Amino acid sequence: MKSINELIALAEQRNPEAQFDLAYCYSKGEGVEKNDAEAIRLWRELANIVDPYNNEREYTDEEYEAFDEASYYVAGAQYELGYHYYNGISVEQSYEEAVKWFTLGAGNNSVHAMNDLAKCYYYGYGVKKSYTEALKWFKEAAAQWHPESQYYLGLFYSEGTAVRADVKIAANW
Repeated sequence: MKSINELIALAEQRNPEAQFDLAYCYSKGEGVEKNDAEAIRLWRELANIVDPYNNEREYTDEEYEAFDEASYYVAGAQYELGYHYYNGISVEQSYEEAVKWFTLGAGNNSVHAMNDLAKCYYYGYGVKKSYTEALKWFKEAAAQWHPESQYYLGLFYSEGTAVRADVKIAANW
């Protein structure tokens, strides 16, 4: 890992990996004084990078490449914001805001965002309860080896929630 001074310098140049890592350091107080507000600010800046694939204007090949390189960190920042809103960590607790960020993160392939979005649908936190939507997102995350999503899929199949009950399939999860 880079030194804090290197991370700060790179983050000031809007390097996505450095922004994400520095935000994490601020959130945990690792190498810097714990500063949740700064962590949230960095994650929000990173999470709001425009996705050229879902935008109307024309982009250059370089802009597409830059986003592709940043997308892992963008999705991570979107998940972190969702997590903080879901749990009310350094922000006012809001399931609706958490769902917004989890949805963005899930759309950018964050397995943690997929899992937590599924739980929001499962319990009806911030969205209308929907076992069908929960199942969809649990399947997406479970396919990427997320253990909690695999557990929930086992429950869905053992209890027959939104699917035909099947003990054999449940046992596989």
